[in-house]
Amino acid sequence: MRSCLRFLFATVVLLAVPLSASAESKTVWDFRDTAIPGRWEVNENIEVNKIADGLQLHAKSDAAITQTELPSHRIDSVQLVIIATRPMEAKLVWHPDGEAPGALLQVPFSIVGSGSPETIGIDLGVYPQWSGHTDHLGILLPQNADIVLQSMTLQGWSGIGKIGEAWKSFWAFDHFLAYSINFLWGPLVTFNEVGRLTMYDTQPPRAVSANRYFYDALIIVALLLAAHRLFGGDNSYFDSPLFRKRAPHIFLFLCFFAGLWLFYDARMGLEYLSYAKDDYVSYISQPPGKRIFRNYQNFYDIADAALPELRQEKRYGLLLPHEGQFQSILRYETYPSVPVNIQDGNDMSDIRLWLAFRRPDITMNGSGQLVVNTVAISKPGTIVARYDESSFLFRVNP
Repeated sequence: MRSCLRFLFATVVLLAVPLSASAESKTVWDFRDTAIPGRWEVNENIEVNKIADGLQLHAKSDAAITQTELPSHRIDSVQLVIIATRPMEAKLVWHPDGEAPGALLQVPFSIVGSGSPETIGIDLGVYPQWSGHTDHLGILLPQNADIVLQSMTLQGWSGIGKIGEAWKSFWAFDHFLAYSINFLWGPLVTFNEVGRLTMYDTQPPRAVSANRYFYDALIIVALLLAAHRLFGGDNSYFDSPLFRKRAPHIFLFLCFFAGLWLFYDARMGLEYLSYAKDDYVSYISQPPGKRIFRNYQNFYDIADAALPELRQEKRYGLLLPHEGQFQSILRYETYPSVPVNIQDGNDMSDIRLWLAFRRPDITMNGSGQLVVNTVAISKPGTIVARYDESSFLFRVNP
């Protein structure tokens, strides 16, 4: 008996070694190399130039560039490394199985446009139209897009690799956001690394609730215990004092349920503790100038530094990201001074002080005016305080 067990254990180990070694397959197209990898179909409305940083693409209109030499291994995710100087929305495109030639399915993704390389991960496993293979894969650029494509990485995971990623994603916690006060997504499951790292980037998350497997486990255990109760078996282990005078099958089911419940409780408790840890590490323990507070990033540091100047103005201009409660916070902190957001269509002709936060698209022209999308929005002035690469305080010249 022992020899059989040893043989079984050795067999499992030997089988697991090659499975774990081949858990991930990867193909990398690096456009910084001398030769452009693969074979590409380029729409006539895209200008392509090979430069040292990669493949420079300029779209005269909405147009796609697609690769036709795809790897033989399964593809579960795509990672793009892109350089862009302004925010935009592009699309990953592929030719679905069974569709007519030229019919491309489109999945949108956002480009921040910070001017430095940014990695964009796309989990293809969440789309039912994706089969794991295709004969055309590429990106669709919007009109007037100008980017540098540095690399594309195609990754696929085997069964054991997906199980490992599912376990890791179960323990991946969300960040503390406004909705976290009343609602938590709970444990979620994805089946590849890109999906795990990006699942909280969208609302709702692109992932499967672990509750599905929680209930599946309860149903399976209930059916097994019911089958044992109905069709008999060795009941000698139910003769112990622990089970005597009890309904043993129901008792076992309740024990299993309680164990899962405690396991879930530990997981959710650790998520709450992770929020406190993140706040302490990134904000409470940091000196002024280096504090990062949740999704507000370094806004509170910048606001504290700018408040003395802002409070001296009756009205001041704001150049803020589209999302967030930044304007409401400044309205409260600088009252009775009034913050005016150019995105609301307000008259900005009398504004003499501007605060820009996380707006890499804001530039200055030769006359010293602030410019958004080639349109001057301020009178000539100077930047009186620079907080980071895309945040500053601008004062109009007297």
